[in-house]
Amino acid sequence: MSSTWGDKKAVVAIDIGTSYTGLAYSLSGDYHADKKTEKIYTVFRYSWSYSSLNKTPTVLLLNPDKSFMAFGYDAEKRFAELAEDGIDESQYHYFKHFKMELYSDQAGISHDHLRIASEPECAAAYMHTYQLPKLSGSSKELFLMAEGDCYLILNMGNRTVDIAAHKINRQGKFEEIMHPHGGPWGGINVNLKFEQALVAVSGAATFERFRTEFSYDYLDFMRNFELKKLASPSECSNVVNITIPRAYVDCHTEENGEDFSTSLLGLASTAILAGSTFKKDKLKITNERFEMFFHDTFKHIIDNVGLLLERLRQRYSVKTIFCVGGFSDCKLLAKKIKETFSDKTVIIPPEAVGAIMRGAIIYGRDEGIIQSRIS
Repeated sequence: MSSTWGDKKAVVAIDIGTSYTGLAYSLSGDYHADKKTEKIYTVFRYSWSYSSLNKTPTVLLLNPDKSFMAFGYDAEKRFAELAEDGIDESQYHYFKHFKMELYSDQAGISHDHLRIASEPECAAAYMHTYQLPKLSGSSKELFLMAEGDCYLILNMGNRTVDIAAHKINRQGKFEEIMHPHGGPWGGINVNLKFEQALVAVSGAATFERFRTEFSYDYLDFMRNFELKKLASPSECSNVVNITIPRAYVDCHTEENGEDFSTSLLGLASTAILAGSTFKKDKLKITNERFEMFFHDTFKHIIDNVGLLLERLRQRYSVKTIFCVGGFSDCKLLAKKIKETFSDKTVIIPPEAVGAIMRGAIIYGRDEGIIQSRIS
């Protein structure tokens, strides 16, 4: 099979992640070998209360007869509605986080039309083009890489963080200089910290009842938190406001015999939500306390990046860190990486969540961009 698909009428990339799945495509009429990121289209999925997103949850819902019912946000929504409408949802088949159960030879695609690429390679392919803006899009100047330059790729997703290191060779291609490294330090850990903080106020029974009896509200609530997680805390205010659903407040009162604001006052000083207030459905958390949701996850990422840079320093001079994946869009994380590794150029492309899909298109057009791998 030729290493180039430059003449293919269309190349489609499917990025199946543990938590989210994305789709991108490129048409032959739009493809230019010297500008490989030009006109790569992503398929946007919409939740029922949010703006466009580059990915949709990796969730599949089948009917009782195992025929297809829905995928992604639609699957989450329709499964939640089944429960709230009193329909026996156990008769349906609901799958999530099933990425590792998939096999390419079952996809129904002939082998001469299918390529499997690792996420670090796709990220590198995307970063390795002429269209890469310097300094996270803050300048129109292009970031150029020369022979011998080494860089680190942080693919920071919802579940995991994967780290790879490459070097540019004489042919202008990239080579691996270490085995990919990673761990379960993705953005979902911040969400779990938030949920644990609510359990500390309301008790596990309250939270579980809310999650199971009011599934629709729970999904909406956590997606609102996801937006707060990615955005920077306001510099004009010292607090972050999070809307608490009425259903959650009612569950809390019924389970605890007191209102939510009273329970907040009874928290120990060591609790993350200590000192927070609740009024008119708004939980007000100071910026300092809000950032505590991120501390443990950030520490894992920073410590491991630092360790790998130290190991590489003995043979290579790594000057650049590329950040891709959905968690890279978190402004607090970007700030932490830039502050910690201030001697490196840190580049985070706009909508970093879609970098893997776009890189997969480039790799699909020309897999020869990868010169060598470490076996």
